[in-house]
Amino acid sequence: MPLRFTDVLREAAGDQWNRVVTHKFTTDLASGTINRNVLKKYLIQDHRFLDAFVILLGALISNARCLEDRIPGCQFLAVITGKENTYFERSFKELGCDVVTERNAIPTAPCASGFIELMKTVARGGNLGYVIMRTT
Repeated sequence: MPLRFTDVLREAAGDQWNRVVTHKFTTDLASGTINRNVLKKYLIQDHRFLDAFVILLGALISNARCLEDRIPGCQFLAVITGKENTYFERSFKELGCDVVTERNAIPTAPCASGFIELMKTVARGGNLGYVIMRTT
């Protein structure tokens, strides 16, 4: 029986896959036992990617070859700026995470800063292939 595509990806990731799926954050999240402060900090960092990703996706849409090629990007952009963004806002509210006292007070992690800057650089005319190469 041939391997499923997900099995091929898991096999290709090797030890990195195991480190991710057995990491305390992952297991605590899956079991519902994650510390609320840990989840808050994670969501704050994750939400910071959203603006840069919207900038990048907007640039990709505007540089697409034709309307037909732009439409899937536009549809995806609508998803991530709609329910995806309200997920963060609802989560922050549920966790009691105030914008001024907590979200603005927590510095952006160095790995997040680098990735955010990379997305903005590509949006300003950089090479998407470079982003793909740097993130794989």
